[in-house]
Amino acid sequence: MNNHRSKRIATTISAAVLSAALILTASTPMTFAAATAPSAQEPSVAQVADKQASDRVHLTSKNVTKSNAQLKTDLDVPVISGMKDTSYQNALNANIAARANAAVDAIAKQAAEAYASRDSSDVFWPFEAAVKFELISDGSAAN
Repeated sequence: MNNHRSKRIATTISAAVLSAALILTASTPMTFAAATAPSAQEPSVAQVADKQASDRVHLTSKNVTKSNAQLKTDLDVPVISGMKDTSYQNALNANIAARANAAVDAIAKQAAEAYASRDSSDVFWPFEAAVKFELISDGSAAN
């Protein structure tokens, strides 16, 4: 039973590391996409707010949830839109989704192994995988 608990801790740590990787992967390219030449006058907050929404890069999420006897997943996968370089944007979104899916696949494998090796008299608590993200800065002058 102790081995099962250590696998859960490792799973939680894996999910936390993936979340950090997703944040870094998503934030770095957006910084470059939003970078502009510095001007002599920084725009005021009101000027920034007046910009049209089409001028900005947007970050939304795609929620994916699944549940079975071995694993419960709740993923909020970041989706970037509005970049001028759409081929890079598509590649970036595919990379983020692939990393999230790879992490879930790894945890699903661990869950399946734990489920198969359990004693039939033990209660099996499903593994859980959650990927969440937080946008810290959108690269605008207001932030």
